[in-house]
Amino acid sequence: MQQVSFTQRGTSSDLLVRLARMEGCRAPGQLGEQLAACVQELGFHWYHYNGRFRPTPASQTVEHVLSNYPAGWQRRYRENGYDRVDPIWQHTLKRLTPVIWDRDLSENDEQRRFFAERESHGLRCGISFPIFSPSGDPGIFSIGSSDPDLSRDALFGCISPGTTTAQFLHDSMFRITRETTGPNGPSLTRREVECLRWVAKGKTTYEISRILELSEHGVMHHVRNVMRKFGVSKRHHAVIMALSCGFL
Repeated sequence: MQQVSFTQRGTSSDLLVRLARMEGCRAPGQLGEQLAACVQELGFHWYHYNGRFRPTPASQTVEHVLSNYPAGWQRRYRENGYDRVDPIWQHTLKRLTPVIWDRDLSENDEQRRFFAERESHGLRCGISFPIFSPSGDPGIFSIGSSDPDLSRDALFGCISPGTTTAQFLHDSMFRITRETTGPNGPSLTRREVECLRWVAKGKTTYEISRILELSEHGVMHHVRNVMRKFGVSKRHHAVIMALSCGFL
């Protein structure tokens, strides 16, 4: 994908359409589809979003991640605890301003090795944006490119539309989280809660069917209903959402 600045592309109206559609999303998966299109409009290859919310003071933190970063890099980042090394991540914990990825941010050999390894996965340059919800819930939105020749001027040209995208994204996820975990969140049946409770304990569909004396198809039906109500595509995400709502 050839990188050009936002103003050169002349697609501000297209991006605004995508951002407006974010406001109509009712589930993280729908929001992810619009985000992918926005990042493409900005001319970048990669994106990563992490938002952490507490719908109520008494609820547990709900974390949402939307990312197309290479799977190998995401795994390496988690397994090696690179958040303690990553100077960009450290910047977003302390500042409100966007940060352009730059090796000059490295202060030691460990950080320089971090940058080199990340680049080996195709994440050569980009921008990261710290963001906060109206309640102070933190998030970070990053866009990256594999183009080693992308100029600093081109990156600077994307700060404004990138900041706007980050704000729309985090605000929409904030709203979705409150809708799905707050007082007006979805209601679950007794069977749905029972199935989800055993999912949370690591039981398989077969094991749950034996415990609850249901067919495997019946267990899958109840679990899928819960996933649909919470707007998630994975069982463990449904468990997290149910915990934050006090169902488990």
